[in-house]
Amino acid sequence: MRVGYPAVHIGDIYDLDYIGAKRGYVDPILLDRYDFLSRG
Repeated sequence: MRVGYPAVHIGDIYDLDYIGAKRGYVDPILLDRYDFLSRG
């Protein structure tokens, strides 16, 4: 295990990818693959 290297997880499912990355002390990046943010 390397210590001090930046770790990033990219995913599109909030419950699995974003929260799981935060629990593993990894910086999460959440994709808006289905364009939810621009729908009004």
